[in-house]
Amino acid sequence: MTWCNAAWTTIIVRGGDGSLEIEANGPEDHALALQAIEHIGRFKEAVTVIAKQPIPSPASPPEAVSGPTLQEAVTEYLEKVEVKPTSRKSYKTKLTFLVSKLGADTPFASIDQARFSALAEEIAADDSREDKTNGDYITIIGGFINWHRIRKGLPQITAATLKPKRDKPASLDRDAYSLVQLEELFKYAAKFKTTEPHKFWTTLVAAFFGCRIEELAQINLHTDVLQDGETGVWYVKFDEDPDNDGIVRKSKVTWLIRAA
Repeated sequence: MTWCNAAWTTIIVRGGDGSLEIEANGPEDHALALQAIEHIGRFKEAVTVIAKQPIPSPASPPEAVSGPTLQEAVTEYLEKVEVKPTSRKSYKTKLTFLVSKLGADTPFASIDQARFSALAEEIAADDSREDKTNGDYITIIGGFINWHRIRKGLPQITAATLKPKRDKPASLDRDAYSLVQLEELFKYAAKFKTTEPHKFWTTLVAAFFGCRIEELAQINLHTDVLQDGETGVWYVKFDEDPDNDGIVRKSKVTWLIRAA
């Protein structure tokens, strides 16, 4: 049945068990329905007022993650991070890989711990690179992400536990040269000593100095190759002092090597 007055209408429904329900549309109608029950008198104990719940509007699509794109974040990092030129070059290689993997337009803020962990697992499983190299990729990418997160007051992600575990010490990554191999190396280099001395020295100097060719290439010929005034002996001064332009380009500890 429908119960009316000049201001509002209330629908009263009798259930199969004899109970009565009054359908009210929202809080205001609910209050009016209670007043109606008072007018019903002896039936008020058997009446339940049900306020209809508003139908929720369709969920709005999630807002796009704000902030820089991945490429913009990489560019900013490489411009501002304080590392040596050789390290910057290595960082650029790893971060270029990251951009190609996730996409330049990927919102940087969307790269959380879960997404980074999945990427790290994929990198660690790549057999085309050595475990140490894969570990470097994970470390550098994780460091890049945390560099930005620290500046935004966000918790850092974890990278250390995601790196592939080494199954042998670093000293065993490559076998040492045998005496026979060293003999062949010196014989080969000897052919160039007078005709092409640069080939001779680049072949053998690493063995004498205990460094890689890449590290040897950091020497500044004008400031690091010197001659002792008293003995006339030429020597190489290799340290971490800045060059004349104020930039530190060498990455080894201070040492002094003399060559006869």
